[in-house]
Amino acid sequence: MERPFRLIKTTGHKLAWILISIALVFMAFRRLLPLYYSLSGSLAFVDTLNEGIGMVLSGLMLAGVTLIGPVFKKIFKSEDELAASERRFRSYFELSIVGIAVLSTDFRWVILNDRACDILGYTREELVGHQALEFSPPEDVEFEASLWAATLREGQNAYLIDKRFIRQGQPNPIWVNQAVRCVHDPEGCIGT
Repeated sequence: MERPFRLIKTTGHKLAWILISIALVFMAFRRLLPLYYSLSGSLAFVDTLNEGIGMVLSGLMLAGVTLIGPVFKKIFKSEDELAASERRFRSYFELSIVGIAVLSTDFRWVILNDRACDILGYTREELVGHQALEFSPPEDVEFEASLWAATLREGQNAYLIDKRFIRQGQPNPIWVNQAVRCVHDPEGCIGT
């Protein structure tokens, strides 16, 4: 479905812009023509030619707008569908009873749901942009970093571990069951 839409979008878009560009050239020509004929003294010929050019110009502009209209309708419809999908994802993400976080390839928190923030005892602002390892006990950091690096290097899709986090305001770390899954883009690369 994506490929035909892209072809229609590209072809319709290019054709519309070609027609509109031709119309703009005609508009410039139409402005210069009366000036040229007024200098030569034959204005009677200019009115007929000017009207003919005006009709061609109007037709080209109408064709360009007609061709590009459906493309924009599809683009607007796609944007609406994407916004609705994002709202659905956001509601699933935020209403989850488990903590969910998205991390970059350098293990920095990008997005966290409210439940993840509650579990860790920090606000979203205190977590986003920081490395997840900053909130692990020092003795766990080397193992977790090597596990993460091996996952990225070897192209594993996921791992599951019991791990500890330092929870704000508590002297002892908390244990969590952490499932990590790598998300790949269409080219197969792990997202950042």
